This record gives sequence, structure tokens and C-alpha cells, in this order.
Amino acid sequence: MCNIAGYIGPRDAAAILCEMMARESGFAGGYYTGLATLDKGKLLHDKVLGDVDVLVSKAHADKIPGKIGIGHSRSKSGGDVRWGHPFVSNDGKMAYIANGSSGKLGQLVDRDSRALKIEEKGFVFDSVSDCNIGSYPHLSDGRCVHTSEVMCHLIRDHMISDKLSCAEAMVKSFLETPAEIVGLCLCADEPEAISFARYNMPCVVGRTDDEVFVASTAMAFPTDRNYISITEVPECSYGIITAKETVVHRFRSPIKVAAPDPFVFASVYRRIPEILREAGKPLGQSKLGKLCMDAWAGYEDCVICRHHVVYECIRRLIKDGVVELVAVDEPGADEGLADNIRTTQFYVKLK
Repeated sequence: MCNIAGYIGPRDAAAILCEMMARESGFAGGYYTGLATLDKGKLLHDKVLGDVDVLVSKAHADKIPGKIGIGHSRSKSGGDVRWGHPFVSNDGKMAYIANGSSGKLGQLVDRDSRALKIEEKGFVFDSVSDCNIGSYPHLSDGRCVHTSEVMCHLIRDHMISDKLSCAEAMVKSFLETPAEIVGLCLCADEPEAISFARYNMPCVVGRTDDEVFVASTAMAFPTDRNYISITEVPECSYGIITAKETVVHRFRSPIKVAAPDPFVFASVYRRIPEILREAGKPLGQSKLGKLCMDAWAGYEDCVICRHHVVYECIRRLIKDGVVELVAVDEPGADEGLADNIRTTQFYVKLK
């Protein structure tokens, strides 16, 4: 699963984003990695085929200036480096990252038609591929493009054409192209805010006296800070994250998104050690999530917030001394194997 990160504060964002992505990308990310910052009104960005170590060693991305930024670590799901995040608007002023997939909500929209609509408006795509990759949309010439790049251009188009704020353009785009996703935007037009929109994929905000951290899981947050609060961004919401506050607005999903309740948390917390004991070996977060699906009995007609629950239960089980993470060196994305690109993946084991 992809992982997202964000930072606002007095320190250089890029180095902190790299630290955060290294702490969370092992949960199925780490195959394509990138970040974007704003510095003196200019959007700066880079991405690589590989994990954070490659981003730092080859692109020196940890040295990119700027006190606000977003980062992304992508799963092993096809495409070359151009299919990594962030995606950047054609005018170079907005960067977009996302985590998730079409899921149950994908049945509600023709993604090819959405890509064609943006193409007809004159937007230029970077993530074009002559190969069919998964269920990603196609342009008029039959080439495949990344869904998140389509979303990036759609958001920017609404900002310009409809004179909307970035957050307003995000929710309009999310409602037009529903999916089981969460997205973050960084825009030079709004240099003090990270805009967000979320259906169900995980997004957590941590605050100290002078810093704001955003990630897929609180396990990504630096451990040497005194946090005033750590809160989940609500499902079916959009808004902005600034140094002072998180402004949240709600929207209605075409398919009900079920917020996790205490009984689900308790069930998953109990089931993870049982599953590990039965398996007799460490397992990854995604595998554990699939094996915990019985916790959502009765939610078959809903979109669920599974990944947030699993992340949070793993975090609590680590804190309670029940489980620990094992870091394993594995081959990177297929496109980088010729360069011997590796990545680190995290497995959960009983302590």
C-alpha cells in the first residue's frame, strides 16, 4: 500500500519527510518515492524509482529547501519513475499525492472518459505508457496514464476554471471520480496550507507546539517530539492543514463509508496476535488486514477504513510489547531490478 506524508514547521520539510517515509514505507511502499516542497513561492519536487535511500543518495532530495511539503512512497504496482508521486500540474504550481485504489467506489465512474475529458482540455500527461497497467485509464491514442495524474489535472482545472480553493477543487474532483483514496495537495497559490480530501484510506495528523506532521500512520511520526495531539482525519472529509489548525468539512459518499467503531478496533487488536501465532511467522500489514476481515462482518455493503484500524492496532500492540517490526531487505520494483534497486519491507512478529 502506498504511504503519504506531510510537514509544516520551522525546520526544512524535505529531510523530515524523508525520515517519516523511511519509518512507514516498509508497509508495502518504498518502490517509487518522491516529495514536493514550497520555498519562496516556488514548488520544488523530485521522485525516483526506489525507496527513500535512493531519493536521498541519487536526487539529494533531503536537501530541497522549504518549510512545508508532502511526500509519497508507492507500492509495487507498475509503471516507471513517471508513475511515482507527486504528480505536478502543467503550470508547475500544484503537486498532488494519493494513496488507495478505485475499490468499491470505482464502479461508479468511467475512468477512461475522465482522462479523455482532461486530455481534450489540453492537459499534458507525463505518466503515459504504451503498456496496459492494471485498471488505469487510457488516452485517445490508447496509451495508459496514472489515475492520480488525471486527478491532479482535474483538481487544477477546477481551481482555475471554477475559481475554487485547492480543497474545494479536491472535493469536487473526488466526487466526480470517487475511489477508495486519500489525497494531499501542495499549491503555490496557497503557500501556508496542505489541502486534503479523504474517502477512507488512512491519514493522521500530529501536532506539537510548532510543527505539524501528516502521515498514513502515526508510526511515521518522529519519536523525539512532544505531541499535543494525534488525530485521524475523518472519513469523507476535505479541508486544509495549517500550522495553527486543521479545518475539516464533510461530504457525502455515494456508497456509505463506515467509520471504525471500538468493537472493530478491539477485534482487530485481539486477532493480530492470534493470526501471527497461527501463521508461525511474521506477516506484513496488508496480509494481516486481509486476515482480519471478519472484524467487519455486517459491513459488506459499505466502504471500510480497514488500513487505519490495522495500522493503529499494530502501533498499540508494539507499544504494549506484544509485537515488533522486522525490517527485511527485498528487491525493488521490477523496472529497477537491472540497477539492483532494493527496498526495505516491514513484517510484524510476536515479541
